Amino acid sequence: MKGKILGAQNGSSGYDVFTKQPEVLKDYVKNQEAVLYDSFNEALIDLRSGRIDGLLMDRVYANYYLKQKNQLQDYHILTGDYASEDFAVGARKSDQTLVTKINQAFDQLEASGEFQKLSQRWFGEDVTPK
Repeated sequence: MKGKILGAQNGSSGYDVFTKQPEVLKDYVKNQEAVLYDSFNEALIDLRSGRIDGLLMDRVYANYYLKQKNQLQDYHILTGDYASEDFAVGARKSDQTLVTKINQAFDQLEASGEFQKLSQRWFGEDVTPK
């Protein structure tokens, strides 16, 4: 990406790291700035049209989006020195029955290998927690 135009979603965790850890990527892109977008959809349109050279976004989402659009083969997805993020399902503290059922369902999906199958189907790789 040296000297290239990079896009990023305004307020995203990737853009946050871009600004706080310039040695990871910011120091290498054109003018040490990213073109900011309100949504990844807008950014992906500009990437396809050549208005930007690269896009800083979550790898799992990129794989999913490009696979659904049958465009995965048209792009290189590069990995960097960005830390991984954890995600969770939220529920009201007062709804313990729901929390228990969600946790049981997750445990069953993991034990049966179904999580991995779903991950492979939708993201093209196993992105389940290790």
